[in-house]
Amino acid sequence: MKSVVFVKKEKGSASLESKAEALRKVGHLAKIIEDPITGGKVKYYTMPAMHDYNLCAEVTVMAGRVVSVRNVPETVLIQFGGF
Repeated sequence: MKSVVFVKKEKGSASLESKAEALRKVGHLAKIIEDPITGGKVKYYTMPAMHDYNLCAEVTVMAGRVVSVRNVPETVLIQFGGF
């Protein structure tokens, strides 16, 4: 699977916060799922560059901090009833 890069890396790495901020700026927020028990949120972003590979981005936020940013198949949007 080809990696989709949309954040310029500085000194070999990019922080989770910078990846999430780039998605917020250039991506389309497709779905937000809130966990009532933990208070965390999972946000799904789409963008044309990722759609070419049938991917979307999943950003997990816990206690106001980004804890995970990963590429997942677009089928997760269908599983959650987003499309």
